[in-house]
Parts: sequence; structure tokens; C-alpha cells
Amino acid sequence: MQLTGSHEWPHAFLITSPTVQTTRTSIFIRGQPAWLLDYTILQGGTVVPQRFWSPQNPSDTQVPLHMPIFFVHKDRKNFGLPLIRAAAGDCMGLLDARIAAPVGDCSTMYIRISWPGYDDWPTQIMTKDQTSAHRTIILEKFAKRVASGVCRFLDVSPSDNICAMMISG
Repeated sequence: MQLTGSHEWPHAFLITSPTVQTTRTSIFIRGQPAWLLDYTILQGGTVVPQRFWSPQNPSDTQVPLHMPIFFVHKDRKNFGLPLIRAAAGDCMGLLDARIAAPVGDCSTMYIRISWPGYDDWPTQIMTKDQTSAHRTIILEKFAKRVASGVCRFLDVSPSDNICAMMISG
């Protein structure tokens, strides 16, 4: 694995040979495929950094891993989406919004929300559409489903401070 950077992706940490071979790329650096590994947090709204998940039980090692998914803006400098707007389906400015989400060939997946002071909260997301072809949903639809999952977490959290911070951030 080699870490690299790019002028086109000024705040990104990219790798040129991921260990996860099933992940497609839409990023090319100097003509070579690259994968987004992490992103520098800039000034902006509220960002709750998440930990990378690693298997805790022997049965977890049978689950195929995927590269992280970031909701990057078309300018490639900003990332993330306003929660309430994304949950309503407003993902204006999302890079590659109309292409298939990079979720592999599964029909559902779990995301875990790691909020400081709270237990990890998993929620299941459907990753295929409801057509007879069962195509992978587009990134815009995936962002909406992730945002809806975060909203469900906020609804069941025992503190109103979380909602206030997310909405005002």
C-alpha cells in the first residue's frame, strides 16, 4: 500500500494499491488508479470522527471489508452533507451522485455510528433498488439512507444536546 496526494484532491489521503480488491475507483492520479482512504477535516459544520471498524469476533472475519465511503463535493475540497437536507434527499453538489454507490454486491449493509460517550449504534441499510434487476443504489440514494440512519440514532439518543449540536453545526 502506498499513500499519495494530489493537487486535484488537496485534502485527501489516497492509496494506490488497496488490500480490498473489490473496490472500484473513479480517481486517477498521474494516470494511475487511486482510492480515497481518509480526508482532512476543515472548518465547517459539526464533524464526529468515526473509528475504522475492525473484526471483534471470529465470525466477523468472514465479512468482506470495503474501503471507506466519503460524501465528497464536486469541488473535491469539501465533504459531508447537511444531515436534515440529506435525509430529505437533497444531495446537491455531491461528487458522482448519480453513479452506483461503492458498496459491493450485497443487498444490505450495516453502518455503525460511533458517538463519543455512547455505545456504537449499528443500523442496516438496503443497498439495492426495488426493481426486478435489483441494481445497486446510486450514491445520492445511499447518502439519503445513511442520513436517515443517523437521524434514527439521534431520535433514540437520551440527550437533546446531540440534536442541537447536529442541527446548529
